[in-house]
Amino acid sequence: CRKGIAYYILYTLLGGYLLVVVPWFFNFSQMISVGSLLTLMVPMLISMTTFAMLISLFFRRRETPFIYLAFTSVILLFLTGASWPEQAMPVFWQWIAWLFPSTPGVRAFIQLNAMGAEISFVSHYIWVLLIQAVVYYALFLWGKYLIAKKQKTAL
Repeated sequence: CRKGIAYYILYTLLGGYLLVVVPWFFNFSQMISVGSLLTLMVPMLISMTTFAMLISLFFRRRETPFIYLAFTSVILLFLTGASWPEQAMPVFWQWIAWLFPSTPGVRAFIQLNAMGAEISFVSHYIWVLLIQAVVYYALFLWGKYLIAKKQKTAL
């Protein structure tokens, strides 16, 4: 839990820099308000942090996830629907896309920032992120319990 809080704080600062400072510095057009950005960023970061904690249970060495990150990042970008239309994806991949926090997070951000949507219009994405966070965290705790139980029986 402490590790998750540390990641959350770190990525809140990084996310604020990437989503506020960089667009301002390069004079990018932004339609999203700071309040809407924060309303989306909080559940997005909680969901991403709990997802990362869950995935970390599958790796023994710290550097191994970076190999998988390089392989899966482009796939996950396509699954968000940002660079490849959702309607052109097979239904199977549309369902798989919703297992990752990037899908509702990116879709909500695009609608808020590029289409000028109100936060109420993307509230279903925020609920998906919150539900994902609860499920990921529950699975993480269950996984930690199973690992501790396995280690205890191995002794």
